Amino acid sequence: MKRVRSIKKKESKRPQQLIIAGITIFIMLSSVLGYLGSRVGGGGSIKYKNFRFRVLENGMYATTIANKQFRFNFLPQALSNMSFDPSILAPIKQTRLLYTTSEFDSPIKESMSETEYLLGEGLYAMGKYTIPGYTTNTTTQRPVITCENATAFVPVIMLKYSNETKAWLEGNCLIIQANTRVDFLAYKDRILYGLLGVLE
Repeated sequence: MKRVRSIKKKESKRPQQLIIAGITIFIMLSSVLGYLGSRVGGGGSIKYKNFRFRVLENGMYATTIANKQFRFNFLPQALSNMSFDPSILAPIKQTRLLYTTSEFDSPIKESMSETEYLLGEGLYAMGKYTIPGYTTNTTTQRPVITCENATAFVPVIMLKYSNETKAWLEGNCLIIQANTRVDFLAYKDRILYGLLGVLE
C-alpha cells in the first residue's frame, strides 16, 4: 500500500513539474528570440549620453545628428577606451575637402575600400567632400595620393596595412594603420564620433 501511495504522489507531482519546465522554456525562448530579433531584424535602440542609436537590419547602428543620419559599425561605448589622440582630427575639422588614400596591393584591399567608402559617407553628411586615391600608380582612374599631397586646405587620410595598429598625424596627413577589417572600421567610427562630438 505504501508503495502504491508513493507512486501516486510522484505521478501527481509530474504535471506540476512539466508546467514549471514549460514556463521556464517559454521564457528562455522568448528572451533569445527577442534578442535575435533586435539584432537581425533591427528596430532596437540603444542610448549613449544624449544620442540614441537604432540597430539596423545589417547589424550597423544609426543615429541622427543635426537632421543628418550617420551609420556606424560600433557603438561609442565600445570605442571610448580606444587608444586615440583627439588632437589628430584638427586638420579634418578645419576643411571641407580632403583626400583619402590606401595601398592598391594591400592583402586586405577590400576592407580598406569599405572603410574609405563608409568614412566618405559620414564626412559627406557633415558637408565634407573626399577624393579617393591610391598611394601608387595603378590602372584605375584614381589619382596617386600620399602624405606629400597633404596641405592645411586639403589634408589626407591614409590607410596603411601594418601589424602595428595605431593612428597618428604627420603634418596634415592622418595615418591609420592596422591589419584587420575590424580595426580599420573601429578607427573609421572613432574619427566620425570625434568629429561629431559624440566622443572627445
